[in-house]
Amino acid sequence: MLAVLVTAGVAWLLNRSAFGFELRAVGANPAAARTAGISVGRTYTLLMVVSGGLAGLGGATQVLGTAHALTPAVAGNIGFDGLLVALLGRNRPWGTLLAALLFGALRAGGNRMQSYSGISLELVTVLQALIVIFIAAPALVKTIFHLRERPEQRRRHNAGSAPRWCCSASWRRRCSGRSRRPRPRGSP
Repeated sequence: MLAVLVTAGVAWLLNRSAFGFELRAVGANPAAARTAGISVGRTYTLLMVVSGGLAGLGGATQVLGTAHALTPAVAGNIGFDGLLVALLGRNRPWGTLLAALLFGALRAGGNRMQSYSGISLELVTVLQALIVIFIAAPALVKTIFHLRERPEQRRRHNAGSAPRWCCSASWRRRCSGRSRRPRPRGSP
């Protein structure tokens, strides 16, 4: 329950608050954000405080709930799993929650599978690695082979880039720069 509440809070913070706007602006282009009057150093500092608090909350629930002590093995596993969950959730709050539920179910199911049927727990680790490879593979292949999007994929991707307040199709065309009005003859 706590994870759902924290996820909802982070989603609101990132998507609906002024601080979330500053985070997105600084993350996209720190120089442009600085030019727009956003304090980049202050934003980085606040981001580290918030993320450290969330990491501490996650570690506290792990230690108080199941581990009962913070050992290097527990801390290492939490960090590695956190990176994989963030990668699988594509750095979005709700996607990260679903990925965390998947990895938690795999971990709990692997422990039960090992105790009841004697199958090695390493099978779960291999399954998690395969999931991460298949999620990361398309981006890796695009980067290695310098593949570009086809024009129709780019058009389809840009069609959804209109702001949320653009509800009707005509407003979406206007917001995305495409208009249905025919151009006069002789114009470029």
